[in-house]
Amino acid sequence: MNYLDEIKCYLKIKISQILMRCPTHHKPLKIQHVPKNKPKVLILGIYLEYRENTFNHLISAFNQSTACAVDQIWVSLNPKNSLKDNQAEYKNHANLILVKQIFELKPKFTILNEILEEVDISKYDYLVFTDDDIFVDDNFLDAFIGWQQHLNFCLAQPARTRTSTADNTFVVSRPWLNARETHFVEIGPLFSMHKSIVNELLPFDLESPMGWGYDLVWPIKVSASEKTMGIIDATPVQHSLRPQGAAYSTAKESVLMNEYLSTKQHLNFREACTIVKNYSKISFLKKSFNLF
Repeated sequence: MNYLDEIKCYLKIKISQILMRCPTHHKPLKIQHVPKNKPKVLILGIYLEYRENTFNHLISAFNQSTACAVDQIWVSLNPKNSLKDNQAEYKNHANLILVKQIFELKPKFTILNEILEEVDISKYDYLVFTDDDIFVDDNFLDAFIGWQQHLNFCLAQPARTRTSTADNTFVVSRPWLNARETHFVEIGPLFSMHKSIVNELLPFDLESPMGWGYDLVWPIKVSASEKTMGIIDATPVQHSLRPQGAAYSTAKESVLMNEYLSTKQHLNFREACTIVKNYSKISFLKKSFNLF
C-alpha cells in the first residue's frame, strides 16, 4: 500500500467514525422474511473493555428482537484491569449473561471455545458470533436471521457497508443484491451458524486461535455436508470503529494460518470468493458469476 492509499484508508475510517457518532435517525431494516417458529438464537461476543467499543449498542440492538428468542453471552477482555462505566449499564439487560471478565490477553477463538464448553448449545437454532466494533440498524437480527432461514444457509454473514473497513472487497454490500450464495463467509466481525452444521465446525480449531484460515476450510466442510452458505447483502453492518487487526500481531497470525492450512483441505482465496447464486433485486442480475 502506498502513502496515498494509506491516507485514503485513514480518512475513510475517520469520516465513518464521525458519521456514526452524529445523532441520526436510522431507517429500520425491512424484515422481508420474518423468522418462522421463533428460532432460539444465542449471541456470543467478546468485547475489549480497554478500547472504544459498541458493546452497549449491540446488546440493546439484539435485545430488540421480537421474532427470535435471544440469549446473549459476552466476555469482557480487560488485561489492564480497569473497570469502565458501562459495567453497570449492561447488568440491567435481562437477556444478557456476562460469563466472566478476563484479565489477560487470550486469542478470540480460544475464549469462544471456553464459552461453548460451559453452554448447552443444543437448545439453540442459531449461534451468532460477534465482535464489539460494529454498528447495526434497527431490526437487524430479525431481518438477518429471517434471510438466513429463508435461504437455508447453514453459515452466513451480513455484508459490510460501503463505508466500512474491509481488506476483502468481496464482502462489501452490493446494493442490487439481497443475498449471495458463496463459498466464503469470513470469521468476523459477525457470522451466524445454524445448528445443522455445528458438529462439523465446532469446537474451533485452535491451531489458528485467532481464526485466520477458517473461512477457507469452512466451505469444504459445508460442501461435504451438502449444505449452503452465503452473504446477506440486505442487512449490512458498519465496521469502522477500529482498524482491522489493531489488537494483535497480523504477522504472527499469518504464519499460524499458513501452518494451519498446510494440514487442512481448503480452498484458495480465488476459489472461495465465488458467487454460486445471486438473490438479486434486479431480475437480469440473477445469473451466477465469479469475482475473478
